Amino acid sequence: MKNCKYCKSQMDNSAKICPTCHKKQTMPLWLIILLIIIGISLLSTFISNDNEVDKPSGSTTTKENLTLMEGHSGRIKDNWTYEISGTIQNNTDKDYSYVQIEFYTYDAEGNLLDTCFANNSGLEALGKWKFTADCWFANGEVNQVSSYKLKEITKW
Repeated sequence: MKNCKYCKSQMDNSAKICPTCHKKQTMPLWLIILLIIIGISLLSTFISNDNEVDKPSGSTTTKENLTLMEGHSGRIKDNWTYEISGTIQNNTDKDYSYVQIEFYTYDAEGNLLDTCFANNSGLEALGKWKFTADCWFANGEVNQVSSYKLKEITKW
């Protein structure tokens, strides 16, 4: 048994209309909006755009014994997502339980747009981590990204 949303009288769980007040039992508006957002997000993962964007100069960067290896690249993944892919090398004999990498993205005039990030719950001593750092933008704004720069690599 469940209660009617309007008159609070008890009714059968499978009932779509309250037998007392005769009002239709609808899905909450917040749930409908959430389902639409999830649907749009899933749809965007299937629509891919392989636009390449400028890499920062100096492709190998070391941040406290972790190295961002050469060959990293950024691209527009879809209408909402910009992704930066690459590899981090652990140059120490220490295992890390958490590693995070962050990049700034810029438009053609050098204005900061957003921060892309990726994290991993472990990086072994002398190990490598292939990462994909993502930024999410409002529809179409991702096309403004023209370059990116390493912000920081965090570890513990």
